[in-house]
Amino acid sequence: MNSESAVISAVCKNKDIGVVLGENVTDLFVSHSDVIHGLISYYHKYNAVPDVEVLTNRFGQFVPEETTAPTQYYLDELRESFMQQKLKQTLLTAGKSLSGDTATRTLDALIKDVTTLAKYSTTVKDLNVTDVKAAEQHYDSIRLMRDSNDGSVGIKTGLRAIDASMPAGFAAGNLVIMLGYSGRGKTWLSGYFAKQAFLQGKKPMIVSMEMTAAAMRDRIYATLGDGMFRMADFQTGSIDTDDFRTWSKNNVANKQDFIIVSSDGIAEVTPSVLQAKIDQHKPDIVVVDYIQLMSDGTGSRNETEKIRNISRDLKRLALRNNIPIIAISAVTASDLTVPDSPPMLEQVSWSRSIQYDADVAMAVHRYDDTDIMEIVSRKNRSGPEFCVYMNVDFSKGEMTENFTGLDG
Repeated sequence: MNSESAVISAVCKNKDIGVVLGENVTDLFVSHSDVIHGLISYYHKYNAVPDVEVLTNRFGQFVPEETTAPTQYYLDELRESFMQQKLKQTLLTAGKSLSGDTATRTLDALIKDVTTLAKYSTTVKDLNVTDVKAAEQHYDSIRLMRDSNDGSVGIKTGLRAIDASMPAGFAAGNLVIMLGYSGRGKTWLSGYFAKQAFLQGKKPMIVSMEMTAAAMRDRIYATLGDGMFRMADFQTGSIDTDDFRTWSKNNVANKQDFIIVSSDGIAEVTPSVLQAKIDQHKPDIVVVDYIQLMSDGTGSRNETEKIRNISRDLKRLALRNNIPIIAISAVTASDLTVPDSPPMLEQVSWSRSIQYDADVAMAVHRYDDTDIMEIVSRKNRSGPEFCVYMNVDFSKGEMTENFTGLDG
C-alpha cells in the first residue's frame, strides 16, 4: 500500500481534511505532493472535500487505495515511513562525511539535520504565534471536526452540567481521571460514559483489570438496556432469549464495535499492551479500570514510582493516539472515619503525579442508603467546576441526572 495515496484516499472517504491541515503535514508527501495540494486547494475553493474520483480524473498518475481505518492511522504510518527514510539518509550522509571531514564538523551537521527532522515528529511541536495562517488552518480543522460531529469537538457526557463546563466534551488527547472509594460507583459511571460515546456513533474500548470480560459485558448490556435487564439475570442466565435477540438487533447488532479488553486477573497490562490494543481496535475513547492494577512495564516495585510512570504514559497515549482516555483511580480515606463525601484529588492512592497529568479529574461518590450519586470536579482545564447528582439503580444499570440534589 502506498502510504501517501492511503492518506489522500482516507481523507476523501472520511471527509476529515482537518487531519492534513496541520503544520508540516504536506511536507510528508513526496511522490503525491501535487495531489495533496490539489485536494487542499479544492477544499479552500469549494469548502468541501472532493470525492476520490475528482482527484483521479485530475491527476492521471494517482491510484487510490482501499482504506478502512481512520485517516489519522494512515497519516501516522506515512509520518513513520517518512521519518525512517529521512533518518537513514541523514545517518548515511554523516557516515560518508567522516571520511573527508572532522568529527566535530560532522557532528555539527548531524545535529542540524536531526533538529530539522524533529519538526516532523509528533512528540515535540514548535508553534510560532505570529504564524496566523497556521492558526487559521488549525481553527478550520476544529470547525470541520465540530460540524461533522453533531456540533461537538469531542464526546459529550450526556450530563448537562458537565457538558456546560466541558464544551469540547471528552476531547482528543485528554486524560480524564475518575476517582472514588471502593464500591461507590466509579466503574458504572465509566460504563455510562462509554455508553454515551457508543450512542454518539463512537467506538469505545474498556480495559478492565478487575472484572472478567464476560462480567463487564453484562454490565454494559444492562447499562445499554436502560432498565430492560437486571444484572442478576445475566449472571444467572435468566434472560429471555427472544427478548434479548430482539433488543440486541435494534440496539447493538450491526453498529460500530464496543470493545472490552480484560486480563481476567491474570495477565499484566502495561502501557505498551494498551497501545497494542489501541492499534488493533482503533477506538475513539478508552476507559482504563483501574490504574492501580496496571504495570508500568519497568518492573518497578515502588508503588509511587509505578503510578507516576503509568500516569505519564497514559497522558502520552492520549496525545499520541489523539483520543480521550478515562482512567479510574482508587483513593484512600483521609482519616479513619467512614467516608461519606466525594474524595479530594490529593487522596489518589500512591501518587499525586496524577494531579498534574490529568486534564480533568472528577470525584464520584454514592451516598449510603440512597440511590443518589454525586459527581464533582476536582480539576477542569476546559472550563469552570461542576457538580452533578444522579439517581442510580446498579442492579438494572439505570442512571439518570437528578436536578434536585440530595433532597431529591
